[in-house]
Amino acid sequence: MRWLLWTVALLVLVLVVASVAVLTILATRGEEFLVRRIGSVRTELRQQIADTGTYRIDSVILRDNRGLEVRGFLRIPEGDGPFPAVVLLAGLNTGRESLDWVMDVPETRRVAFLTLDYPYQGKTHFENLEFLQNLGPIYQALFDGVNAGIYARRYLAKLPEIDPKRIFIVGVSFGAFYSIVSGAMDPEFAMVGAFFGGADFAALLNHNMERQGILKFAPVRWLASRIGALILHPLEPTLWAPRITPRPLLMINGRQDESVPREYVTMLFDAAGEPKKLIWIDSQHIDRQGPAIVGELISQSAAWLVSLELLEPVPENIAP
Repeated sequence: MRWLLWTVALLVLVLVVASVAVLTILATRGEEFLVRRIGSVRTELRQQIADTGTYRIDSVILRDNRGLEVRGFLRIPEGDGPFPAVVLLAGLNTGRESLDWVMDVPETRRVAFLTLDYPYQGKTHFENLEFLQNLGPIYQALFDGVNAGIYARRYLAKLPEIDPKRIFIVGVSFGAFYSIVSGAMDPEFAMVGAFFGGADFAALLNHNMERQGILKFAPVRWLASRIGALILHPLEPTLWAPRITPRPLLMINGRQDESVPREYVTMLFDAAGEPKKLIWIDSQHIDRQGPAIVGELISQSAAWLVSLELLEPVPENIAP
């Protein structure tokens, strides 16, 4: 029996070492991996779903040459354009909801928004080891958010209502990783926003697993966080943040954010070049606050964009 246990232990060790080796090779080719995944959009579907008298709201579906489908919701102000536009990545199946968040904020009255759902249509809740059957789609979806942001800008740039020189990308929470990478890869984005994001996947994974009581045995948690970081390495923000310059980077983070501690926020900020700005607000992580802090996020963002002459000031006669 003892020899059997040692054999099983050795096989597990070999499997772990081999997996880490493969992941390390993939990690060192992160940029090439992501660039190779960017295709061309073959199908663009746009359908009006509402007209408020102030905005027109359309559903948008973009499909690329490898079958990736990106879904979102486009809000275009009424009146004469072209308008500046924001590509917003805020979460899984949150495209329509996040559009509602910005609807009545005065600073957005003359700004178009394309709010995206993360491009994953699979299951999100699993029983026991059921998630293993979905590892392939989940792995692909981890990186499809980069494509979604880039495809969205390309689409907006072709619309007559949009000013192609003033298209910004903003990511919130995990979307902040996507906005950093998409913004760095596509030099046509005029500004990149990363809200409630940070850097160092290994540390963030270890911190949040410990905080939530996942893998309580520290060595196992440490190993799991390192393997997770290797998988996510192509998205590591510190690799991409320096490439955003000379375009501006805006970061907004919460002082009481329990998910992304200050040290990992400053790590990302320090990795970026100028111009850049980091704004701290009194808030926990965005998923705890939701729409309650959207007005402050937009007001802070708009003020900085106005100072950079990328956005016009809000006319005094426009009421909330």
